[in-house]
Amino acid sequence: MQAELASLRAEMEAQKQLVLDATGEALGQISNKTCDLAERQINNLQRELTTTIARHYGELAGRIDAVLATSPDARPRSKDFKFSNERDDGVIDMPSPLIRKTTTMN
Repeated sequence: MQAELASLRAEMEAQKQLVLDATGEALGQISNKTCDLAERQINNLQRELTTTIARHYGELAGRIDAVLATSPDARPRSKDFKFSNERDDGVIDMPSPLIRKTTTMN
């Protein structure tokens, strides 16, 4: 009887471990799928937001051009405007924020 009971306990322990392993595997797969879905949604939202901002910026630039074109002292807006982080053929000498200016006192 005791041998049978010990055998039953060992079998129940093995089944318990099997259930825990299966549950962990299932939770891991669901977690991975959830993370992948969240990443895709974030990328889609970021792409949509970038497109929307670019479209609104273009519309605003067009409106500004239209307003400037109707004003009596209208000057055409420079089409060569570039932000400081945009690449250009020429080299731009800008002060380095890492170099500290020192003043000498005479």
